[in-house]
Amino acid sequence: MNSTPARLLFAIVGAVIGFFAMKFLFGGSGDASLDRIGEELTQTSALYRVMEEEYPEDFGVLLRELKDIRELPEPEQAAREAAFAHATELRLRESGNALAAEDRLLTAYLERSADTLDVVLRELGETRCGQYGTLGAAALGPAASDPAILPVIDAQVAALFRVLANGRDREPRALPSQEDYAAVNDPAGLSEEEASRFQLVGSQAAGTDGYCRALAWYLRRLARSEAEGADRVRAGIAQSLAQG
Repeated sequence: MNSTPARLLFAIVGAVIGFFAMKFLFGGSGDASLDRIGEELTQTSALYRVMEEEYPEDFGVLLRELKDIRELPEPEQAAREAAFAHATELRLRESGNALAAEDRLLTAYLERSADTLDVVLRELGETRCGQYGTLGAAALGPAASDPAILPVIDAQVAALFRVLANGRDREPRALPSQEDYAAVNDPAGLSEEEASRFQLVGSQAAGTDGYCRALAWYLRRLARSEAEGADRVRAGIAQSLAQG
């Protein structure tokens, strides 16, 4: 495999975090103050905690919009669209920071991505997990809000935003080279089973039995790689995902 399959790892954040906005807007609370809205969102979502800590101005804009939306006759779709728009704008604006983020946070993001695949595989099976691995959370539809699934997706997306916040005002790395990818993806020393997983991920055959488990294994391998340039590969993947 000559490159890392970054496009397999997309997490479409807006479609997911809208569910947290829904939980507050329609959860029965009568207090629609900005403080109360912010408290409810940060209590239920790791991503909103990151936004409050790292991007307070953006978080404040979102809270004010959600407060206004709550007064509408049919606010559900408007709230989802607001969550999507704010997350997308922030992600795209900050995407370049990924190249400068500390490697420990890049590693954590890949680990959280593998954790999400594990849970989706366990809860929804191989086919749906493969769809998530290739298309992101939008491929899960309503299942993305399942109580067993939503928290791990939230943790995955929050980890990406922590990467972006951490990279602000830091010197960026160079983009990963083909030599970096080759070093990270060197199959030398793999067992027969590991080599099979490696080939399965490289085939990008998302519907194949065992693919999702192999992809989770690959992400953890990449997260822990100490090969020359591995940090640049991790940073390049995070940047690509943030720009996607």
